[in-house]
Amino acid sequence: MNNKNYAFKILKPFGFELVEIEVEKVTKEYTNIVPDYNLKKPIFNFDKQVWEEYDVMPQIAQLAYQQMTTQQTITNLQTQNAQMAYQLMTAQGGATV
Repeated sequence: MNNKNYAFKILKPFGFELVEIEVEKVTKEYTNIVPDYNLKKPIFNFDKQVWEEYDVMPQIAQLAYQQMTTQQTITNLQTQNAQMAYQLMTAQGGATV
């Protein structure tokens, strides 16, 4: 008796692979729902039981925010560095106001 079946293995962060699996080994990593081949970056929505287009905007927004906070940190450190250098020069008598 053949206990094998074909299913779509869901890949992360998006995509799929057609695989032959044993029926007993079907897990949440697999679905029998055929993907829409028109999707450029298909991802399976388990709640709706459909394939959808992978949305990259949340990742782009997160990267942009990280870049912005990194640049702000650099600016803050440069300001602090300039203030400390001025204080050091003033304490040594080298700076005038």
